[in-house]
Amino acid sequence: MTVYLVKQTQWTDDMPDYINTTIYVCSTRERAQKYCQELNKEYGFDCTFDDDWNFVEINGSYPHYYDWEGMEVDEPLV
Repeated sequence: MTVYLVKQTQWTDDMPDYINTTIYVCSTRERAQKYCQELNKEYGFDCTFDDDWNFVEINGSYPHYYDWEGMEVDEPLV
């Protein structure tokens, strides 16, 4: 079974950085992507986003963006 992790990256001067920190776990890729798009539209900063608000690249010193990745549940350790 695959779950989809919504990850936040936010570099700051005055608080701990969030670097690829998982903030949501979703059951579908579509939901994870939608959450990232909504969060990028609202909070994204110092980055390039495409027309749908998907993260493309970092532009500045204090980027704030959301992206996602799929991960298998209960994968064997070896």
